[in-house]
Amino acid sequence: MYKNDVKIDNKMKTIITRDWLKEFPSYKKFRPQAWEKIVGPLSFHIGYNVDWGTNVKIGFSIFNLANPLDFMCATLHIVPKSRRYSITWKQHEEGKYREAAEELRQLSMVAIEGPVKLSQVIEAYQNYPDLKYTSDDRYFEDPALIAAWAGKPGLAKELLDWGLPWYAKNCNIYPDEQELWYQSMLSKISDPEGLRRTVEEQVVFHKLTKLPYEELIIDMD
Repeated sequence: MYKNDVKIDNKMKTIITRDWLKEFPSYKKFRPQAWEKIVGPLSFHIGYNVDWGTNVKIGFSIFNLANPLDFMCATLHIVPKSRRYSITWKQHEEGKYREAAEELRQLSMVAIEGPVKLSQVIEAYQNYPDLKYTSDDRYFEDPALIAAWAGKPGLAKELLDWGLPWYAKNCNIYPDEQELWYQSMLSKISDPEGLRRTVEEQVVFHKLTKLPYEELIIDMD
């Protein structure tokens, strides 16, 4: 902690969250330092940590509710790359958080505010900067599941075929395990109604029922 830094207390956090919500008005506060909304089968999350007690670090991520988990994990995680990623209380008072918010909007391939298109989401997964390094199988599963949820079985199959070699390579999976994964995914994408039920169940399970909901624009065949 530098001499001129101010330790961020709970009262300051309340102000910080209030100010950030003004930048992203379509979201609703979900936790003291996080706000969310639902877009189709996706939970959009923006939140911050306070590093060293003095620096606010913001980030945006997506969780695909059609790919269920007992806890929500982040995919397509984005943070501002400049120094605005780490904002002191003094900088917040000076309005630097607005620059960080704008940087988030510019960096994200998916519209953080405004209409969200299926094509944006798919392209964001396929062009994720760390795709070649990740062993998180959700990056290889989510595009197909989202397309199937949207009622696009042909596209879902194409995206599953796209994901298979990535899954095999990044996760270092043996051929017989690859086939098991592929057949399991085929079964899932062949049941769009089941995926929609899964999304509804996940919304209830993760207590997201009071969040704002927006339609995902289906712009792909």
